[in-house]
Amino acid sequence: MKNRGIFKELLLSISGAFVLGYVGMCVFWAVTGFKYGIATCFEAYKYIFAVMLAVLVIRAVLVSVIRNSRLNSLESYADENGYDDTYYLALQKYMNVSDKCNTAQNLRLAAAFTEYGNYSGSREVLKRTDFKSLEADEQNEYFNILLYGALLEKDISLANDIYGKAKLYFDRALMKGKNGNTLHTIGLLCLENCAYNQAESFFFKARLEKDNNLRCECDLCLGRLYLETHRKEFAKRVCYNAADEVCTKKQAEGLKQLMINVEKAYRR
Repeated sequence: MKNRGIFKELLLSISGAFVLGYVGMCVFWAVTGFKYGIATCFEAYKYIFAVMLAVLVIRAVLVSVIRNSRLNSLESYADENGYDDTYYLALQKYMNVSDKCNTAQNLRLAAAFTEYGNYSGSREVLKRTDFKSLEADEQNEYFNILLYGALLEKDISLANDIYGKAKLYFDRALMKGKNGNTLHTIGLLCLENCAYNQAESFFFKARLEKDNNLRCECDLCLGRLYLETHRKEFAKRVCYNAADEVCTKKQAEGLKQLMINVEKAYRR
Protein backbone atom coordinates (compact mmCIF):
# COMPACT_ATOMS: atom_id res chain seq x y z
CA MET A 1 0.00 0.00 0.00
CA LYS A 2 2.82 2.38 0.77
CA ASN A 3 4.34 1.83 -2.68
CA ARG A 4 1.03 2.46 -4.40
CA GLY A 5 0.74 5.76 -2.49
CA ILE A 6 4.18 6.85 -3.67
CA PHE A 7 3.40 5.85 -7.27
CA LYS A 8 0.26 7.98 -7.21
CA GLU A 9 2.27 10.93 -5.90
CA LEU A 10 4.84 10.43 -8.65
CA LEU A 11 2.17 10.35 -11.35
CA LEU A 12 0.71 13.57 -9.99
CA SER A 13 4.22 15.07 -9.96
CA ILE A 14 4.76 14.20 -13.63
CA SER A 15 1.38 15.66 -14.58
CA GLY A 16 2.14 18.78 -12.58
CA ALA A 17 5.53 19.14 -14.23
CA PHE A 18 3.93 18.98 -17.69
CA VAL A 19 1.48 21.75 -16.80
CA LEU A 20 4.01 23.94 -15.00
CA GLY A 21 6.50 23.43 -17.83
CA TYR A 22 3.97 24.69 -20.34
CA VAL A 23 3.05 27.66 -18.13
CA GLY A 24 6.73 28.43 -17.63
CA MET A 25 7.34 28.30 -21.38
CA CYS A 26 4.49 30.74 -22.01
CA VAL A 27 5.84 33.10 -19.35
CA PHE A 28 9.34 32.86 -20.84
CA TRP A 29 7.96 33.64 -24.29
CA ALA A 30 5.96 36.60 -23.00
CA VAL A 31 8.80 38.02 -20.87
CA THR A 32 11.20 37.90 -23.83
CA GLY A 33 8.79 39.89 -25.97
CA PHE A 34 7.65 36.94 -28.14
CA LYS A 35 10.86 37.23 -30.14
CA TYR A 36 11.94 33.57 -29.90
CA GLY A 37 10.75 30.83 -32.22
CA ILE A 38 9.19 27.45 -31.48
CA ALA A 39 12.55 25.65 -31.24
CA THR A 40 13.89 28.02 -28.57
CA CYS A 41 10.64 27.93 -26.62
CA PHE A 42 10.63 24.15 -26.74
CA GLU A 43 14.17 24.08 -25.36
CA ALA A 44 13.03 26.37 -22.55
CA TYR A 45 10.06 24.07 -21.95
CA LYS A 46 12.33 20.99 -21.62
CA TYR A 47 14.54 22.79 -19.10
CA ILE A 48 11.62 24.09 -17.02
CA PHE A 49 9.89 20.69 -17.18
CA ALA A 50 13.04 18.89 -15.95
CA VAL A 51 13.52 21.31 -13.06
CA MET A 52 9.87 21.20 -11.97
CA LEU A 53 9.75 17.41 -12.29
CA ALA A 54 12.83 17.03 -10.10
CA VAL A 55 11.40 19.40 -7.47
CA LEU A 56 7.96 17.76 -7.42
CA VAL A 57 9.34 14.19 -7.35
CA ILE A 58 11.70 15.00 -4.48
CA ARG A 59 8.81 16.63 -2.62
CA ALA A 60 6.50 13.64 -3.24
CA VAL A 61 9.10 11.14 -2.06
CA LEU A 62 9.98 13.15 1.04
CA VAL A 63 6.31 13.64 2.00
CA SER A 64 5.53 9.93 1.56
CA VAL A 65 8.64 8.84 3.47
CA ILE A 66 7.95 11.24 6.35
CA ARG A 67 4.27 10.24 6.61
CA ASN A 68 5.03 6.53 6.50
CA SER A 69 7.96 6.82 8.93
CA ARG A 70 5.64 8.49 11.45
CA LEU A 71 3.13 5.65 11.15
CA ASN A 72 5.88 3.02 11.27
CA SER A 73 7.32 4.53 14.45
CA LEU A 74 3.84 4.47 16.01
CA GLU A 75 3.36 0.84 15.02
CA SER A 76 6.78 -0.07 16.44
CA TYR A 77 5.85 1.63 19.70
CA ALA A 78 2.58 -0.31 19.79
CA ASP A 79 4.42 -3.61 19.21
CA GLU A 80 6.67 -2.91 22.20
CA ASN A 81 4.26 -1.21 24.59
CA GLY A 82 0.78 -2.02 23.35
CA TYR A 83 -1.98 0.43 22.46
CA ASP A 84 -1.71 2.62 25.52
CA ASP A 85 -2.67 6.26 26.09
CA THR A 86 0.68 7.50 24.80
CA TYR A 87 0.15 5.67 21.52
CA TYR A 88 -3.40 6.98 21.18
CA LEU A 89 -2.37 10.59 21.83
CA ALA A 90 0.49 10.32 19.32
CA LEU A 91 -1.81 8.84 16.70
CA GLN A 92 -4.42 11.51 17.34
CA LYS A 93 -1.75 14.19 16.93
CA TYR A 94 -0.67 12.60 13.67
CA MET A 95 -4.24 12.69 12.37
CA ASN A 96 -4.62 16.35 13.28
CA VAL A 97 -1.49 17.38 11.38
CA SER A 98 -2.20 15.10 8.42
CA ASP A 99 -5.55 16.23 7.12
CA LYS A 100 -4.39 15.55 3.56
CA CYS A 101 -3.55 11.88 4.10
CA ASN A 102 -3.98 9.73 1.03
CA THR A 103 -6.46 6.88 1.01
CA ALA A 104 -3.85 4.19 1.73
CA GLN A 105 -2.75 6.01 4.88
CA ASN A 106 -6.38 6.46 5.94
CA LEU A 107 -6.75 2.66 5.88
CA ARG A 108 -3.65 2.24 8.03
CA LEU A 109 -4.99 4.79 10.49
CA ALA A 110 -8.37 3.06 10.62
CA ALA A 111 -6.69 -0.30 11.19
CA ALA A 112 -4.58 1.16 14.00
CA PHE A 113 -7.65 2.65 15.70
CA THR A 114 -9.41 -0.71 15.43
CA GLU A 115 -6.51 -2.53 17.05
CA TYR A 116 -6.39 0.05 19.80
CA GLY A 117 -10.10 -0.33 20.49
CA ASN A 118 -11.21 3.09 19.32
CA TYR A 119 -13.91 1.72 17.02
CA SER A 120 -15.77 5.00 16.60
CA GLY A 121 -12.49 6.66 15.59
CA SER A 122 -11.85 3.90 13.07
CA ARG A 123 -15.30 4.30 11.54
CA GLU A 124 -14.80 8.07 11.35
CA VAL A 125 -11.55 7.62 9.41
CA LEU A 126 -13.23 5.17 7.03
CA LYS A 127 -16.19 7.53 6.64
CA ARG A 128 -13.96 10.36 5.39
CA THR A 129 -12.12 8.03 3.01
CA ASP A 130 -13.08 8.38 -0.64
CA PHE A 131 -14.12 4.77 -1.31
CA LYS A 132 -14.40 5.23 -5.09
CA SER A 133 -10.77 6.34 -5.30
CA LEU A 134 -9.54 3.14 -3.63
CA GLU A 135 -7.97 0.38 -5.69
CA ALA A 136 -9.60 -3.06 -5.66
CA ASP A 137 -7.34 -4.46 -2.91
CA GLU A 138 -7.85 -1.33 -0.84
CA GLN A 139 -11.64 -1.62 -1.17
CA ASN A 140 -11.38 -5.19 0.11
CA GLU A 141 -9.28 -4.02 3.04
CA TYR A 142 -11.73 -1.19 3.75
CA PHE A 143 -14.54 -3.66 4.45
CA ASN A 144 -12.21 -6.05 6.26
CA ILE A 145 -11.29 -3.28 8.73
CA LEU A 146 -14.95 -2.32 9.12
CA LEU A 147 -16.00 -5.92 9.79
CA TYR A 148 -13.07 -6.63 12.13
CA GLY A 149 -13.92 -3.57 14.19
CA ALA A 150 -17.52 -4.69 14.60
CA LEU A 151 -16.34 -8.15 15.69
CA LEU A 152 -13.90 -6.79 18.27
CA GLU A 153 -16.64 -4.49 19.52
CA LYS A 154 -18.80 -7.62 19.94
CA ASP A 155 -21.55 -6.10 17.81
CA ILE A 156 -22.33 -9.34 16.00
CA SER A 157 -25.54 -8.02 14.48
CA LEU A 158 -23.61 -5.18 12.83
CA ALA A 159 -20.86 -7.58 11.77
CA ASN A 160 -23.35 -9.90 10.06
CA ASP A 161 -24.93 -6.91 8.34
CA ILE A 162 -21.56 -5.63 7.08
CA TYR A 163 -20.58 -9.05 5.77
CA GLY A 164 -23.93 -9.56 4.08
CA LYS A 165 -23.83 -6.21 2.29
CA ALA A 166 -20.13 -6.42 1.34
CA LYS A 167 -19.91 -10.15 0.59
CA LEU A 168 -18.83 -9.39 -2.97
CA TYR A 169 -15.69 -7.67 -1.68
CA PHE A 170 -14.86 -10.48 0.76
CA ASP A 171 -15.34 -13.08 -1.97
CA ARG A 172 -13.04 -11.07 -4.21
CA ALA A 173 -10.43 -10.84 -1.47
CA LEU A 174 -10.56 -14.61 -0.90
CA MET A 175 -9.65 -15.13 -4.56
CA LYS A 176 -6.38 -13.26 -4.07
CA GLY A 177 -3.15 -15.09 -3.35
CA LYS A 178 -2.28 -13.37 -0.07
CA ASN A 179 -5.54 -13.11 1.86
CA GLY A 180 -4.66 -14.18 5.39
CA ASN A 181 -6.20 -11.16 7.11
CA THR A 182 -9.50 -11.68 5.31
CA LEU A 183 -9.50 -15.39 6.16
CA HIS A 184 -8.87 -14.58 9.81
CA THR A 185 -11.64 -11.97 9.95
CA ILE A 186 -14.21 -14.26 8.34
CA GLY A 187 -13.08 -17.06 10.62
CA LEU A 188 -13.72 -14.81 13.61
CA LEU A 189 -17.17 -13.98 12.22
CA CYS A 190 -17.94 -17.70 11.95
CA LEU A 191 -16.66 -18.24 15.49
CA GLU A 192 -18.91 -15.51 16.88
CA ASN A 193 -21.86 -17.17 15.09
CA CYS A 194 -20.87 -20.59 16.50
CA ALA A 195 -20.12 -21.98 13.02
CA TYR A 196 -17.15 -23.83 14.48
CA ASN A 197 -16.24 -26.09 11.56
CA GLN A 198 -16.15 -23.20 9.13
CA ALA A 199 -14.23 -21.01 11.58
CA GLU A 200 -11.60 -23.70 12.14
CA SER A 201 -11.14 -24.11 8.40
CA PHE A 202 -10.67 -20.36 7.85
CA PHE A 203 -8.15 -20.09 10.70
CA PHE A 204 -6.12 -23.03 9.38
CA LYS A 205 -5.98 -21.47 5.93
CA ALA A 206 -5.03 -18.06 7.32
CA ARG A 207 -2.14 -19.40 9.42
CA LEU A 208 -0.52 -20.93 6.34
CA GLU A 209 0.94 -17.49 5.64
CA LYS A 210 4.45 -16.92 6.94
CA ASP A 211 3.39 -14.11 9.26
CA ASN A 212 3.87 -14.80 12.97
CA ASN A 213 1.58 -11.93 13.94
CA LEU A 214 -1.28 -13.39 11.90
CA ARG A 215 -0.52 -16.96 12.94
CA CYS A 216 -0.62 -15.97 16.61
CA GLU A 217 -3.99 -14.26 16.16
CA CYS A 218 -5.33 -17.40 14.49
CA ASP A 219 -3.98 -19.65 17.25
CA LEU A 220 -5.56 -17.51 19.95
CA CYS A 221 -8.89 -17.78 18.15
CA LEU A 222 -8.41 -21.52 17.68
CA GLY A 223 -7.72 -21.87 21.40
CA ARG A 224 -11.02 -20.20 22.20
CA LEU A 225 -12.77 -22.35 19.58
CA TYR A 226 -11.40 -25.59 21.06
CA LEU A 227 -12.46 -24.61 24.56
CA GLU A 228 -15.97 -23.78 23.36
CA THR A 229 -16.17 -27.15 21.60
CA HIS A 230 -14.80 -29.01 24.66
CA ARG A 231 -11.44 -29.96 23.10
CA LYS A 232 -9.14 -28.85 25.86
CA GLU A 233 -6.22 -31.00 24.63
CA PHE A 234 -6.24 -29.13 21.33
CA ALA A 235 -6.50 -25.81 23.16
CA LYS A 236 -3.46 -26.68 25.25
CA ARG A 237 -1.45 -27.56 22.14
CA VAL A 238 -2.41 -24.27 20.52
CA CYS A 239 -1.03 -22.39 23.52
CA TYR A 240 2.44 -23.81 22.80
CA ASN A 241 2.17 -22.76 19.16
CA ALA A 242 1.05 -19.25 20.04
CA ALA A 243 3.87 -18.87 22.56
CA ASP A 244 6.40 -19.18 19.73
CA GLU A 245 4.58 -16.63 17.59
CA VAL A 246 3.70 -13.78 19.99
CA CYS A 247 4.63 -10.45 18.41
CA THR A 248 2.87 -7.82 20.54
CA LYS A 249 2.07 -7.07 24.14
CA LYS A 250 -1.62 -7.43 23.34
CA GLN A 251 -1.06 -10.95 22.01
CA ALA A 252 0.98 -11.84 25.09
CA GLU A 253 -1.93 -10.76 27.27
CA GLY A 254 -4.34 -12.76 25.08
CA LEU A 255 -2.14 -15.85 25.38
CA LYS A 256 -1.97 -15.46 29.16
CA GLN A 257 -5.76 -15.34 29.37
CA LEU A 258 -6.08 -18.35 27.07
CA MET A 259 -3.70 -20.36 29.26
CA ILE A 260 -5.75 -19.42 32.33
CA ASN A 261 -8.92 -20.58 30.59
CA VAL A 262 -7.25 -23.85 29.54
CA GLU A 263 -6.15 -24.47 33.10
CA LYS A 264 -9.70 -23.88 34.31
CA ALA A 265 -10.99 -26.36 31.72
CA TYR A 266 -8.66 -29.05 33.05
CA ARG A 267 -9.79 -28.41 36.61
CA ARG A 268 -13.46 -29.00 35.79
